Amino acid sequence: MSSIKQKQLAKNNTSKNTFAEKSPGQIIVNKQKSNMIKPQQPNSKKPNNFRSARNPSNPSHEFNDSKKSRIQKNHNKDTKRKETVKLEIQRVLGGRFIDRPVVFSKDSKYFFCCCSNSIKVASVKTGDIFKTFSISPEMGGHKNDITFIRIDPNNVNQLYSASLDGIIKLWNCNSTRLVKEYCVGLPILRMEMHEAYPNQFFIVTSEPQKIDPKTGSRNKQVKHALLHIKFDEQSEIVQSSLICKSNSACTCIEISENGDFLVITFAQVIRVIDLKSINNSSTQKWPKYKHPNKISCVAINSHKGFIAIGDLTGKITYWYCLEKSQLEDPVTSEFHWHAHKVNSLVFSSDGNYLISGGEEGVLSIWRVEDGYVMFVPRLGAEVINISISPDQTIYAVGLLDNSIKLISMVNYSFKQALQGLKYESRTNPLSTGLVLEPRNHDIVLNGRPGTIQFYNAYMDRHVMELEVSVTNRVSRIFEEEIVRHHVKHVCFSKNGKWMATVDARNDGVNTPELYLKFWHFDSNSQNYQQNCRVDCPHYEDVLSLCFHSGTDDEDPIFITTGLDTKFKIWQLNKEGDDDSIEAVTWTCGFIGSYKKFIPRMAAVSKDGTVLAVSFNNTITLWDAFTFTLKRTLQCMPSNENVKNILFTNDEPFLVSTTDTFLYVWNILTCEVLYRHVLEIEMVALDPNSSDFVVAWNNRFLKECRLMVFNPKSHDPLRIHKVYHIVESLTYLPRRSDDLESLLSEQKSNILYITNKNDMHILGEPSSDKPKISARKLESTSHSYFSDIFGNNDKTSDQLSLKEPEMSESDIEEEKPKESLISKKKKKNKKKLPKAVENDNQTSNNLTPASASATASNSNKVEPKNESTNLNNEKKNGHTVEFVKDKQNEPQKVTKFPNGTSTSVQVDDAVKENEQKEDKNKNVIKQSDVEILDNDKLNTPKSPKANGNGKMNGKHFIKPNSINHNETSKKRERDSSDDLTLNNTTKKRKEDSKNPAIITKNGKGKRKIKNKRKVVGS
Repeated sequence: MSSIKQKQLAKNNTSKNTFAEKSPGQIIVNKQKSNMIKPQQPNSKKPNNFRSARNPSNPSHEFNDSKKSRIQKNHNKDTKRKETVKLEIQRVLGGRFIDRPVVFSKDSKYFFCCCSNSIKVASVKTGDIFKTFSISPEMGGHKNDITFIRIDPNNVNQLYSASLDGIIKLWNCNSTRLVKEYCVGLPILRMEMHEAYPNQFFIVTSEPQKIDPKTGSRNKQVKHALLHIKFDEQSEIVQSSLICKSNSACTCIEISENGDFLVITFAQVIRVIDLKSINNSSTQKWPKYKHPNKISCVAINSHKGFIAIGDLTGKITYWYCLEKSQLEDPVTSEFHWHAHKVNSLVFSSDGNYLISGGEEGVLSIWRVEDGYVMFVPRLGAEVINISISPDQTIYAVGLLDNSIKLISMVNYSFKQALQGLKYESRTNPLSTGLVLEPRNHDIVLNGRPGTIQFYNAYMDRHVMELEVSVTNRVSRIFEEEIVRHHVKHVCFSKNGKWMATVDARNDGVNTPELYLKFWHFDSNSQNYQQNCRVDCPHYEDVLSLCFHSGTDDEDPIFITTGLDTKFKIWQLNKEGDDDSIEAVTWTCGFIGSYKKFIPRMAAVSKDGTVLAVSFNNTITLWDAFTFTLKRTLQCMPSNENVKNILFTNDEPFLVSTTDTFLYVWNILTCEVLYRHVLEIEMVALDPNSSDFVVAWNNRFLKECRLMVFNPKSHDPLRIHKVYHIVESLTYLPRRSDDLESLLSEQKSNILYITNKNDMHILGEPSSDKPKISARKLESTSHSYFSDIFGNNDKTSDQLSLKEPEMSESDIEEEKPKESLISKKKKKNKKKLPKAVENDNQTSNNLTPASASATASNSNKVEPKNESTNLNNEKKNGHTVEFVKDKQNEPQKVTKFPNGTSTSVQVDDAVKENEQKEDKNKNVIKQSDVEILDNDKLNTPKSPKANGNGKMNGKHFIKPNSINHNETSKKRERDSSDDLTLNNTTKKRKEDSKNPAIITKNGKGKRKIKNKRKVVGS
């Protein structure tokens, strides 16, 4: 038993010093600290960290409290981490427009196109997308790809859509709102409907694939079936019936224009269904025909009574099988011009012309009577589908490069085009990734073979296409595919003046081609022009291309790494004193290697002093200007190569990834700061901060996980799951005219592209956005200029910088503590009658417009007892007033409660003081007196705060202080009141001639000549 215990103890001790088991998202710690307390050495000066139970000054429970505090801190960290975990999709861009034919509106002014699980509406005149349906499932949209769209035959303002999620939805085209939906419960692969059969749908679905219990694999054989579904809205009953089924996949389904026939094809089989007798399907046997080749497309000509079939060999066959006399033995005729597969067939509305398209990139227009054919060549890509507008004036042609071109049927000229992302994940891998162009922040990626595409992610619009390798666009002659040039790497200089590309071609027969090309930006043509081409820059393939961040556009340096175990430095050389672009050449300035290892990746620090090159599992650090080796960093395990390396912004950290690990290095100490067990495929760095994002795909679950890190913390800042396969990602800076981009706390958004050509902009949720003061938002939104002309960059910036006038609510929020003046005023308010208080409250609550209105009304009706109560202040049972006698001499009058009064003559010194105080904005010590104008009593002003508090329209000023800004504002306001209130000014002149009337207790009256009245305490 003792030996077993010793073995268990040995296992426990060894497990503490070993690495934890690798799992996704797990943090690796080198060694775990033991809970055992080590005894103090006799010669050591440091005391023990623990407390002894014998020492009363150091109780043992302090150790437990510290342990609890550590647990509490860790718990707080976890809660904070959970709070900041989510990101949200800000916008969806790109997408494939050509999976389904375009649908025109009834007036032929707009067209609808499917894009993954959404529907986009574009203008025929401009080609711009201005509306989107079914944006997300949360907003009532489809959860899966849309397979069918059609205008409602009974209502031109409504649109039907069907999806693989088994739901048919009806949308309002004007408001993009969901009207109703029909749940089928089965994936809708294809669908057709006709106005002769309302609330009836003909859908093609597939049976669920069976799983083999022994092997766990799915059955490859696919069974497709055609179902007839009826929806009864009154009884809410769904009726479904099986029309036909096949073990082969359905290639096409079509209903004739008159609604009499439905044609469905499975591989080489043609089935013609008579829809008039669809209710007697139990006794009816539908005719079945076999085509000699695999069928690719179908079109029905109800006027001539035949079916046009296109196949994989390029032949177009007419089947005359729509009449009863031709059902048993139909007549066929063939037309052959296409060299390859026919992708689309469409008849004109009168049935006299047939339009076809295929791999040749040519639109063929056939005349049905004699088979004469006309061509519209050089469309630029393979034709996928064709649609005709209801007014028979426009062809909408969907091309393989994810574009829709509108062609006039009158003169066969190009009217407009809608261009999407040209990247095709099936045939052209995204080797360049998503590269950010420094000038306009356009997204650059390899589009068609031999080209790169510039795409504006802010406007969701194609900018331009650059042919890196100029080739002649021809279709293949034989069945073998043509191997074209492929762009592998793209890199820009600091400000975008120079661009470097790497393209290659290897067909396995001829000599492989590899080119390094340098391009300069031409400001006149606003395009990149080729400056230099280097043939075979490396003896084998180029693995990476990067720009030396320590150089500028005048003297740039690019770095390449290759399979030939070399990395090379490319420098710009100028011949003589000629600074023209034609006299500039590029040469290799340095060639480096390390132990004959293969350099996978290269990166330069942001300050341009350190060059990092990864060789297998080793990261080498070089001087970026002398190119001498300084240090090496080893990544474990040794059998994994370093795939990605990048330097963070303004911080000495280096991020590297292998097949199963994420490393963050401190360059100053050349040590690992932390590492994670993550199978990372993609890394991107935020250009505006030190944050970086990593991503890896789960191919089996068809999802991707993203994590945002800061190099200073090993915990991820953000975690997000994408339910698609992500091909590449990058950071997209916010636009300059975005209000949130002006805030320093806002970082760049994450932009990633999926395998369905959809671009998603991922950003912080709205709840995490910094709060903006209500006054600043008020100033930007409530302005006459913005209401009339709209907000723009200049007006929003100017309005945000202006400090708006403060209201009483703002003052109360900013200064919760009451001042001595406000307390004193509250005491005075308590002494006022209720009627006066109510009047004062209403005057304080007036808006500027209502205040001016009440001011004009106040001139018509004079208050009787209000002036005395406002101008007299009672204290210790008597009232003190400053008045003038008949000789215009100031007197001080004291009134007692018994009705008696005393008057005292004021000397000349008091007069001089009053004149000085009038010049200084009538400022008087607040503890002594308070100034009021009789004119101001008659014309109430709009309430305005000066930051020192106010009450009843009177501005209180701190003792011994003069506010010149308030004086100027007051003068302007008084002048504006004089201009607007003409009746008030006239009455003021009359009041200046006649003495003011003061009512005492509503009984006696005393005439006083002066306009001002000073009430002392």
